[in-house]
Amino acid sequence: MLSRSACGQPVIDAAKAFRVDPPTLVAVVQDLVRKGWVLNKRSTKDRRVVCLKLSRKGEVLLERVAPIVQRVETMLNNQKRSGMTTLSVAQDRTR
Repeated sequence: MLSRSACGQPVIDAAKAFRVDPPTLVAVVQDLVRKGWVLNKRSTKDRRVVCLKLSRKGEVLLERVAPIVQRVETMLNNQKRSGMTTLSVAQDRTR
């Protein structure tokens, strides 16, 4: 989600991607900055724009958790497919 470009990801774009209001995201970002996982800085092109970027500490954390997130997503997708199959069988039995 966070870009590795010089500026990073503008807060407004990140808020849209996460489907939250920018003020909501700002509170979360402040916590991530305090923990040292995210850097936020003003764009050099437009001082109104605040950009987010993973810190080195954040990149290390991402490398550690990415495989776990992938396994959870796979399990949820498998469970969703299994649940849909169960639902289809139950519907067939009621007909």
